[in-house]
Amino acid sequence: ALEGEGAARPARSDAPVGPWAAIACNVTAKWSTLGEAHQTSSEEATVTVVGERASRTRRIEDADIRRFTEISGDRNPLHYDEDLAKRSRFGRVIVQGGVTSGLLNAVVAEDLPGPGSVFLHVDWSFKAPVGPGDEITASVEVLSAREDKPIYELATTITNQDGVVVLDGTARVWREDLGSPRIAGDPTPHPGP
Repeated sequence: ALEGEGAARPARSDAPVGPWAAIACNVTAKWSTLGEAHQTSSEEATVTVVGERASRTRRIEDADIRRFTEISGDRNPLHYDEDLAKRSRFGRVIVQGGVTSGLLNAVVAEDLPGPGSVFLHVDWSFKAPVGPGDEITASVEVLSAREDKPIYELATTITNQDGVVVLDGTARVWREDLGSPRIAGDPTPHPGP
């Protein structure tokens, strides 16, 4: 379910399948608009607002660890061995970093800047562990937008249910024009020209 300022985004027919389908379930998204609109060029209809923010929240489950292992091959005992994990500095089983940071992929690709967006560079610090049962919120804010290309600098943060920052950093993102531009403050794709 999506919630936010303005109209709700319609359900997508291209929802994830396979191992990622369950990871994409039970995610909520929010977005807000701050600052002034920035249009990347006269030819592009993509409008982004410096200061615009978006976030998604998700509860992490044991199954996320198994699904990520299927994709990545990461079988670190800290993700599976409860006895060993309890004796570690983390005190419990923790999820792979990719499970944690993966929620930022969803925010960037689905909400802000939106469909067609890909990471060019990330600079992330993992500040605290995340484990099954935690609820994490991934947030992005547009810090700047290039005048000559659809490239955006984003502040990226993930917090847990207690407000503890578990990941913090920045990302540089390219947004490919897919012919269905977003209008600032409206998360619904609109038909292109």
